[in-house]
Amino acid sequence: MIRYIITLTIIHLGTCVNAQNPGNLGTTNLTAWFMPDALALGNVTSWTTTFPIGASATTVTDASAPYPLATNTPAGNVSNYNTTLEFTANTTANLKALESTTSPNFLNNVNSSDQGTFFCAYLFPTSTSNDHLVLYNESSLDAIQVRNLGSNGMLALGLTGNSSNGARRWVEGFVPSILSYKGNKSGASTMNLYDRSWESTTASGSGSTGPTGLYFGVKPGIGTSPLNGYLHEVIFYNTDLTDLEIGKVNSYLAIKYGATLLSTGGGTQGDYTSTNGNTIWSANTSLLYHNDVVGIARDDNQGLLQKQSHSYDDTTRIYLNSLATTNSANTGTFATDRSFVMIGHNTDKMCATVASNLEVPGTCGLYSRLEREWKVTNTNLTENFNLDITVNVCANQGLVNISELCLLVDDDGDFSNGGTTCYFNGDGTGIGLSYSNPVITITNISNAHIPLNATQYITIASFSQTTPLPIELTQFTITCSQEEVNVNWTTETEFNNDYFTIGRSRDAINFENIAIVKGNGTSTSQKTYSWIDEDPLSGTCYYRLSQTNFDGSTKIYQTRSISCNEDDKVLLYPNPSENEITITTQYSGTIELIDIAGKVLLESSFEAGDTTFAIDQFSSGSYIVRIKQVKGGVQNIRLLKVK
Repeated sequence: MIRYIITLTIIHLGTCVNAQNPGNLGTTNLTAWFMPDALALGNVTSWTTTFPIGASATTVTDASAPYPLATNTPAGNVSNYNTTLEFTANTTANLKALESTTSPNFLNNVNSSDQGTFFCAYLFPTSTSNDHLVLYNESSLDAIQVRNLGSNGMLALGLTGNSSNGARRWVEGFVPSILSYKGNKSGASTMNLYDRSWESTTASGSGSTGPTGLYFGVKPGIGTSPLNGYLHEVIFYNTDLTDLEIGKVNSYLAIKYGATLLSTGGGTQGDYTSTNGNTIWSANTSLLYHNDVVGIARDDNQGLLQKQSHSYDDTTRIYLNSLATTNSANTGTFATDRSFVMIGHNTDKMCATVASNLEVPGTCGLYSRLEREWKVTNTNLTENFNLDITVNVCANQGLVNISELCLLVDDDGDFSNGGTTCYFNGDGTGIGLSYSNPVITITNISNAHIPLNATQYITIASFSQTTPLPIELTQFTITCSQEEVNVNWTTETEFNNDYFTIGRSRDAINFENIAIVKGNGTSTSQKTYSWIDEDPLSGTCYYRLSQTNFDGSTKIYQTRSISCNEDDKVLLYPNPSENEITITTQYSGTIELIDIAGKVLLESSFEAGDTTFAIDQFSSGSYIVRIKQVKGGVQNIRLLKVK
């Protein structure tokens, strides 16, 4: 009987020690872990710690509507397909906040012997002032206050008054972020604050204030404090974690919520680490690719199962099986624990350029390739995975032909020095390429393409001149000169550019081609072009520029309007309009949008030429657009706003 009891005790202790936890650091010093995964979607009236549980758990509540919203489909999938707490339209009059007025006891941070570590994964989508993420105030004076102050964030420690020892600022990126700190406020260097793993040393004389308790989304009694943003996950430890341990927790949160750790400090700064301490993404190996780093992952010890991820701008997606609405709905599986594929890019253009077209292997018969490249690191993954890549308008999205595309995989990021393999539909390796404007999808990427436990570099290339079309136009202007119209434009690069065509129209719909200007073929330097219309149309007319390659493929660029013989004439179009209006003027001035009651709804200034104003925020109906140029009188134009 005694032996039976002892055996049960050992099993129970083993279960506690090995419970899933961030970074697999153990639960001995893990004092509070608020993870949203188990929350029911919809209104959040209470949030209880994932660890500890039972009598040791902490619960924060919202006693009355409106409530924060648990959602795994926020606008833009800003929580990387995972559940987050959304605080929107949050004001003191309609407050959404979670709180516990009981004094917490998660860490200590006032005295020299005090220790504690804190993590918060979040997103401020826009600049705000004094929005509070977390307020943690103990009756014993230990405290944390985390808030946004416009372009900066602020974390302050302790209820013992303002001190630069215990307060740090960081430059807010308004992207998925992870804030962490460890230490206390007893000295100038006894605390460390990390913004996406990079230490910010900007001290600020501040400290926490407010009532005792734990608060998410508000500082009680402060009208400007309600949070308008997203709170993903909050973690407390009662000890100072090591740099390696902090790196493990940061990696867990970054992969889960699509945050890119910063590589500013060099060395191992910005590396992603698994629970066994292995580096699964080296930030400073090929540093140029440490941008929009995301990944898929299975790491059982910390409960990380990320089957699909995307960059914050959604131009890159990586996923198992088929992309689903949410991460939990993805039916893909990992065969092996601690399996990862991480991907980042070099920020170059999502279309072909002259420079990128010169860096291609000589063995594939290629014509062009995207300038952007991606670094891909596979750690222990044996399953096939897929990528979505969104090309830019400069790639001539409407002319992309998937039969002309291939995937390039290179061993060092230089696609012209050997070590590059071309993969295309029907090549026998299982790779699949498809296109749904403007997204290229690459399926069945396997260990044959990205070997196990290796880093490779990829991009998309074309066998044809038409996919994609690589002319980069940087300027197109038209100006009046006495009785003539000067047409000017500039290109940054050209590739197989035969000629430009200038079209002219009275209505911006029906164009007559009136001039052809010879192009410069292939060029990597800036080229400037000009043409004079010696017999322009009277009144307002429109000029359109298009470009034709040697193979006959054509791209239409921008349209410009002008009126040279009516000094203060104003053109407003389209009218009626749904989303925006453009005015064309000879001089700078001011514009007002006035409703039928005489209320000024929009007031702005403009420069000479074409200026566009958004009107989608206004209701349907009739308005007066009042335009005053620096030369000339006031002109009132009736505008019909439609849905």
